[in-house]
Amino acid sequence: MKINRNLFTLFMMPCIIGIVIFAVGYNNAEAQVCPLKLSVTYAPVQQLSISDIDFENFESHTLLFTLRLTNDTNVAITTKLRIKLNIRLVNGSNYPDALNYLSKDFDVPPGILTVTNLDIGRNGIVQKDEFNLTDEAKENVQDVALATGKFPPGRYTYYFTLENTRCGTIEADAPVVLLIENPTRVELISPRDGEVTDAFPLFQFLHDGSKAILTVAELGENQTRQDAIDREPPMNKVELINQNTFQYTGGRPLERGKIYVWQVVSLVKGPGLKDIQTPSIIGTFKVSSSVEISDEEKGKDELTFTDDEIYLLLKELCDPSNQQYLESLKRSGLLFTAFNLNGSSISRAEVAALLQKLIQDQISCTLRVEQ
Repeated sequence: MKINRNLFTLFMMPCIIGIVIFAVGYNNAEAQVCPLKLSVTYAPVQQLSISDIDFENFESHTLLFTLRLTNDTNVAITTKLRIKLNIRLVNGSNYPDALNYLSKDFDVPPGILTVTNLDIGRNGIVQKDEFNLTDEAKENVQDVALATGKFPPGRYTYYFTLENTRCGTIEADAPVVLLIENPTRVELISPRDGEVTDAFPLFQFLHDGSKAILTVAELGENQTRQDAIDREPPMNKVELINQNTFQYTGGRPLERGKIYVWQVVSLVKGPGLKDIQTPSIIGTFKVSSSVEISDEEKGKDELTFTDDEIYLLLKELCDPSNQQYLESLKRSGLLFTAFNLNGSSISRAEVAALLQKLIQDQISCTLRVEQ
């Protein structure tokens, strides 16, 4: 039987083309699936000393981050690790690609390989091949850390990638962002040392951290300031986040005529997430024996502050949810016959002065009437 060669060629060509296209498509699909994955976790430290990181050898002595390298095949895969660091200091200075590190080849066995920053260095799993620290970063970051013992405050962002001939560049699931804070001092502003205040002093202070603990304690006779501030329980102890002021609320009421001490301690997370404390000096203040009244108010007769005026001040001070309640009390004929503050009797003028100060300081209140 004689077969027409041209007809055979015409018949087989689509089959051959289809096989070639299938093979190319299969190889491309296989190439697009990378068996290597990289994820990262880290400790959100807020302070680092020069002893924690050795820039010259790119080594560190404190756990900062953990890399998880996943190999989905049944054979080891050779790869490199690249680390880049961007630095933005709180003074506005910006150093992109301040540091660039590339490791030598190392093997990732089948399964999972865990690498921490402690494994990077001369004796670690990951060895240095290339390393570069820019002159600007060296002068303004490393040299500052060498001179002061601490890295300057700012945002330190580490980016991690794996470089492999089979997969190209594999990025980590997220960067490592360290917000470094170095509170060098905490300054007490108000009340000034020895100042006379009312029973609701406004505390003001300066510090360059984000978290602080404010403690208020009574100063007893023959007691040092340190002994008073250390004594438990204090009058009040509050945690302040991104605040430099605190109007005295909560805690035990401050008593008129007594002397108190106060201190602010700035807190940042150091290596191992241990709190590093920077305390202020211990200040003192005295609560006035009577509520402070302005000169204009002192000249007023007691009857000048009528029940209607007291009601108006309460309405301005209290939450909106109390407005109808106040109106119903007023309509019921409730009169103010006596006033007490922390167990001591005070006058109408003193009550009016106190309410006016609370309104001025934007202190909100909830009304409660006890029968």
